[in-house]
Order: sequence, then structure tokens, then C-alpha cells
Amino acid sequence: MAFTAFRCLDTFWSDSPPVNACPLGKYGSPTGKTLQKDACPHICEPGKYGSRAGQIFESECAACPNGYYCSNGLKKPCPSGKYGKSLSALIEKSLESSACIECPVARYGAVEGQAIMESACLACPAGRYGNEPGKSNETGQPTDYCPEACTAGQYLEGKQCKTCPDGAYCPEASDKTAMQALAGYWRVPGTAVFVKCLHACSCLGAPNPQNVCPNRSVAEIPHPEGCNTAQGFRQGSRMCADCLPGYSRDGRGGCKKCGEKGLNI
Repeated sequence: MAFTAFRCLDTFWSDSPPVNACPLGKYGSPTGKTLQKDACPHICEPGKYGSRAGQIFESECAACPNGYYCSNGLKKPCPSGKYGKSLSALIEKSLESSACIECPVARYGAVEGQAIMESACLACPAGRYGNEPGKSNETGQPTDYCPEACTAGQYLEGKQCKTCPDGAYCPEASDKTAMQALAGYWRVPGTAVFVKCLHACSCLGAPNPQNVCPNRSVAEIPHPEGCNTAQGFRQGSRMCADCLPGYSRDGRGGCKKCGEKGLNI
């Protein structure tokens, strides 16, 4: 069966219709050809990539950007778990091993093709860390890419597990931000220092079996850290020692509604 070889314009060729363009990363002379190998004999040099399909001139090959490596005329992103070095030499841009660097320990790769470490490598979740560079979140499980964590009763500072301070509760895999006052304790604002409250019922927090508040829900049920306004203690007062407006001291360090029986102070 006979066929006709069609004369092509620019870098188009054909063994039979339809006419095709040089694939991405290759380029050729603007003369009619019948075979791709003749029409597109050139490949962008290592460290450069083809800017478009149907490329004619070498000048259309673009320098590989940071965050990528370029070989055989194609641009490929640094994979998750790595980010791009800042390079100027084209030959270094041609290989993943020289163009991309692993994310540091305690970080994991979340985005491909990034030139900035902080964009490519995110910090491990609070309370977790890793000891190996180049980890990525391909499984979506923090225990895989940030496998190390402190046990309950400890908190993470840098890469060291420290004992939870007196008056605080530290759940598993926590740092200072996850630390919470125990019921009956008050946190000095902006610190990890906890002080025992003057009244057992005044300060709410994590369950604390040693708390002696007669209202056992204060001691046994988790509450957001703060003052027990339900029993008249003013939110935001130092050590939750002040009573709310409309309340007065009951003579035992607690607060009672004004007009109720008992000593008003």
C-alpha cells in the first residue's frame, strides 16, 4: 500500500497525515521532513528544558528554575521531601542529586517543585519530631514522617522531652502550646509556670484527682483552662481569686451571691 510523504512547514513532519510538531524538549530546522528523528534532531542541553512543543530554535530552551531539575529537554520538580538549591551552573541543574536537597530533620516534604525550604518542608506537628532528613507526607500519617513524640506527662522542647511542670497536664505528643493547667492551678500569663489557687474550686483545667473541691465536676471533668465563673470567680483575675460583681466572699475563700446566707466580706 503506497502512501504520500507530505512536505512540512517549520518543524512538522509526516509519514502520512496528519502533520505533527516536535515534542516538548526537542527542536529542529524549519524544513520539511518525513521522519521525527530528522525533523527534531536536537534536545535542549542539560540544565535547560523545552519551553513549548513545536520548538524551532535552541534559544527557545529555558534555563531550569530553582526547585526543578532538567534533563532530556524536560523540567521535573524536586520531589516531596526535597527542595531546590540556588544554582547558576546548568550542569548542576540537570540532576536531581545536585539540584535538590533533602528536607532537614523535624520537617517533612509537603509540596513539590519548591525553591524555598520553608515552602517545601513543613515543621512537624506540635509535639512530634523526626530524626531523618528527606521525609515526605506521602502516607498522610504524622507517625510515619514525624515518628518521634513525648509520652504523656512530658512535653517537647526542641528535640528534648522534658517533665511536665507541677500543676500542669501534658498529653502525649505535646509541646508547650498543648500544656494545660490542672484543676486547682492557675497559669502565670504567657509562661509555663503554674501556681496553686487559693480556693480548690476557683481554677478550672484538666482533670485532677488530687483536687479537693466539693463540686467533683471541677476536679473530674475536663474544662477549658480558666476561672470557675459558675461559682462566682471572676475570669481573668489573678489566681482566679476575685469574685464576680454581685458576689462576695463566703468566709472560706469562695464566692457566694450577695444576699445569700453566710459571711459577706
